[in-house]
Amino acid sequence: MSKAPTNERILEETARFPDLVDLVVDGAGNRAFLTKDGRALLQYEQDGGGSTLIPDKGEGVAWALPDFRAIKADYDGLKAGRTHPDSMFMNIREALAARAALPTDDYYDLLTAWIFHTYRQDWLDYSPVLFLFGVSERGKSRIGKTIAFMSYRGIPTGTLNEAALFWWPDRFEPTLFVDVVDVKKKAMARGSLDTLCNRFERGHKELRINPEKAGSQVFRTHAPFGPTILASNEMLDERFTSRGLFLVPPNAPGVYKKPHESDLVRRRAMLTAWRWWTMAEEQAPDPNVRGAGTGRWQDITQPLRQITAMVAPDRLPAVDAALAHLYRERQEQKGRTTDAELLRAVVLVRRVQADLGKDTAVSTEDVRDQFEKLAGWPKPPGARYVGIHLQALGFQAVKLEGGLKRGWACRPERFDDLVRQYGLEDGWTDRGQIEGQIEAVPALSGSDRKTDG
Repeated sequence: MSKAPTNERILEETARFPDLVDLVVDGAGNRAFLTKDGRALLQYEQDGGGSTLIPDKGEGVAWALPDFRAIKADYDGLKAGRTHPDSMFMNIREALAARAALPTDDYYDLLTAWIFHTYRQDWLDYSPVLFLFGVSERGKSRIGKTIAFMSYRGIPTGTLNEAALFWWPDRFEPTLFVDVVDVKKKAMARGSLDTLCNRFERGHKELRINPEKAGSQVFRTHAPFGPTILASNEMLDERFTSRGLFLVPPNAPGVYKKPHESDLVRRRAMLTAWRWWTMAEEQAPDPNVRGAGTGRWQDITQPLRQITAMVAPDRLPAVDAALAHLYRERQEQKGRTTDAELLRAVVLVRRVQADLGKDTAVSTEDVRDQFEKLAGWPKPPGARYVGIHLQALGFQAVKLEGGLKRGWACRPERFDDLVRQYGLEDGWTDRGQIEGQIEAVPALSGSDRKTDG
């Protein structure tokens, strides 16, 4: 006998649906939905098309919710023109400066732009990861908490469990501040290294299998994208650092305010008002504002330059100065990698071959010999190691000396790009800087093959 239909409502807790500005608290401390709909701003229920949506009441909401009354006051100011976004920008900047020491004054502008970008993730294809690296007691936790407490749904955590890195983005789209001694080691132990690395780019999907389900329900797709701050006492490799901004706090003892979420939630209310205003007015950043530099660096810096140009255009020169400083630091760090040493060896070999009137294709043997001297490894690198890494860098295999030797060639413009990307243009392509190294190069194998690379 079938059961009679009932009119019982199905309640579903959520923190995400279209046109939701954010979860907020009302004057009595109750959780509510703030929507961009001008007719019903504060709601305790929302039609979910088959279920009734109510604000998530679980402990997963691990951030302080902003007060609707403060949000409404700031929103009204923006809408009436009494409040300007650039004043909000400076307010956030001042809160940062009062709580953290940064490498240069321009970094306060850069990190303010970063905080703003967390509130409009729907605009973004990239969210540059903030990497805070340094020895103990350098203020990494202080900086990270200050930023997280003002960012959209900022959650400081020590977990790198894969399930959390799936569940939080799926349900909340938060800003995560992961503060551990060794990020890479812990992520590898938890099996979440790839997931963590892929948070910087929208569109990445991770497929997992639930053995308790059957049929099509076995598969579940997760999108880990979202703003991320990582603090670590141990150095991160290039796989991490190429995805964001690598910041080393200065050794600058001083008196700074301790970051308390209860103090900074007022700034979160202010930025929620800005999010609401931009949603209601259907604003969007100027797509013609490009990122700094080229390649991935341009991709990950574009959101910060676009946000600054939109919110506080007078602060864009400061943001650009901080990005230029970071880029120099990034290139210096990249110039100390194994691939950079290999390129240095190629530069030396090519320089001597140019003096001998020979082409720019280099033999594996000559590059290996120079790389061995530069790297100084206890065990000399083999020809296979050198060949694999040259191929990975974009060199093409060629035959030298009538096919007797194996060599490698790279078109001039591509080789120049590599030299620049690894920060070698100011010291390893200049004749005066490498003369001492050239003297140590033995007679090199010539090439009978003339090539344009």
